[in-house]
Amino acid sequence: MRKKPVVLYPNKLFNLLFLLTFSPLLTADSISFGVFHAPPWGMEKNGSVQGITIDHIRAITDSAGLEAEFSVVPYPRMIKQLEQGNIDCAIATRHTSSSKNVIYLASLYELDVSVISRKEDKYTSDQHLSSAKKNPVVGFANGTEHFHPKLFNSNKTSLQLVKGHAQAPIMLTRKRVDAFVGVERLLLHELRQSNLLDDVYFPGYRVNKLQMWLQCSKHSEGAQKFSVRLLSAIEKLKNNGTIIDIVDQWIPKLKQGKETP
Repeated sequence: MRKKPVVLYPNKLFNLLFLLTFSPLLTADSISFGVFHAPPWGMEKNGSVQGITIDHIRAITDSAGLEAEFSVVPYPRMIKQLEQGNIDCAIATRHTSSSKNVIYLASLYELDVSVISRKEDKYTSDQHLSSAKKNPVVGFANGTEHFHPKLFNSNKTSLQLVKGHAQAPIMLTRKRVDAFVGVERLLLHELRQSNLLDDVYFPGYRVNKLQMWLQCSKHSEGAQKFSVRLLSAIEKLKNNGTIIDIVDQWIPKLKQGKETP
């Protein structure tokens, strides 16, 4: 928590009025957040940070009466910074390896993990995928190895690691992979961006759910001090629908499997 210095003037009455009026602004409590770089969750654009996670953090800290500081970095670096206490908090999935250094304050929302394929193949299950083709190639993004262990550990499939979800549409349509495992909402975003939604069997079949947690470093004094305020803010925002609304604003859902007009 940082406080800005208060400048006092000779006139005692002026000082009193000044302090009563501006002290809440001058002593605003601040807390730092790490944001993983993965558009549209977190990105820097036109000199500012934007995205789903940014909007979630702003909504939470505004409700809690806190000022937020952002650091947009690659996902592995963000987790390391959180574990070491270089940042106070982050919004991400749970990691078993982080449990010794991280407090999981509250679950904000969940994301479906789906397996998508080309529209002509239309795979509807792991069994269908494995039986339809010998050693089908399954793509997945770096850092998502835990999304679907059953399929990833199968000796009936071959795996293709790619940099991120953005590669999924091209890899599928160019037949470099037969299926792709990823976050359903993020895959929808990338398919829209590439104008390839009509060529892919989406949403495919769902295999897992990811809980997105507000998690804070055990080494952060600020996070421990403000935990009650943060929890109260999250409960309020979940109850009034703000948390889900933010996700829907950035990535609108499909309506009955088709694009909304």
